[in-house]
Amino acid sequence: MTGKFIVFDGLDGTGKSTFIKMLAEHLQDKGCKVSITAEPTKNKWGLLIREILSGVQKASQQEMAALFLADRIAHNEEIDELLQQGYIVLCDRYYYSSFAYQSDDETLSWIMDMNLNCPGIRVPDLCLLFDSEPELCLKRIKAGRSGQQLEIFENLKSLNAIREKFSKIEEMLNKSGRGENIVRIDSSPPLDEVFEVILNTVNSFLN
Repeated sequence: MTGKFIVFDGLDGTGKSTFIKMLAEHLQDKGCKVSITAEPTKNKWGLLIREILSGVQKASQQEMAALFLADRIAHNEEIDELLQQGYIVLCDRYYYSSFAYQSDDETLSWIMDMNLNCPGIRVPDLCLLFDSEPELCLKRIKAGRSGQQLEIFENLKSLNAIREKFSKIEEMLNKSGRGENIVRIDSSPPLDEVFEVILNTVNSFLN
């Protein structure tokens, strides 16, 4: 039986990583085979991306977009194997983040084109797009870092701009006719309320 590929995406600080773990445990309790993965990955491209995000190395937007593409192509090979084995693959970030984080007005169409038209990159079966006010996101980020240095996009100005781009990208993809299945999740309410919405959405999709 072929598995399902579910992406969790959206702003930093919206709770994606927490909700992925909660959903994985729930599905495993129901007897499903579940695999959690994330982008950037831990392969050679992903490790280089993480160094750039932390400020250790520098790269242009175009270089970052190309690195994410290479990382994503390799990642899809792993995802395909898991799906063929019947796993529900839960992925923290996917090409939606590339469109929102690595693009500007001049490069968005190029970044979307090279991802959406790449034969080695699949369309997710479901994308849960998490959204919260940037002020709340930044508060959560700082609380979870315990004094650690923030990444280059983790500031209020960047978060506001990226939130607007996520909204624009969601609208564009929903109108694209590609079969994107994007569901926006408001992650501002208490944890249990948000998770109930996630469960209802995922159960409806899987059934």
